[in-house]
Amino acid sequence: MFGAVSGVSLAGVAAVGSIAVPQMLQRGYSRSLAAGAVVSAGALAMLIPPSVPFIIYGAVSSVSVADLFIGGIVPGIVLALALSLFIYIRVWLNPEEAPASKEHFTWKERWASLANIWHAALLVVAVLGSIYSGLATPSEAAGIGAGGAF
Repeated sequence: MFGAVSGVSLAGVAAVGSIAVPQMLQRGYSRSLAAGAVVSAGALAMLIPPSVPFIIYGAVSSVSVADLFIGGIVPGIVLALALSLFIYIRVWLNPEEAPASKEHFTWKERWASLANIWHAALLVVAVLGSIYSGLATPSEAAGIGAGGAF
């Protein structure tokens, strides 16, 4: 989600990694799994819109940024599923790399926790929705995003 909001993979890895990796290590995850999961997910920010590399590539090559954004959705989802599957299989084969959590949450609690990120989700929908619907160019959508974030 952070990569989708910022569009910059390094910023996402730095911001999320500085919080997530120490928490994962504290809960008994192996160092390689914790760091690898965070760093490899940074590649998703380059594929899932809004993506700064897509904007730069579109400007340099005179290709529609909206088309690049649309073209990045399926590969981004496939990569996210592949990364998730790899981590699942790795932990299934070697359970001590990610010990089971002692905390248990009901599905109601899990869905209720999403209420804490509604504003970020709305911002992503506003920016991408305005581009995909044709209501705004990517530059105008950036203004919508900046105004919405403010």
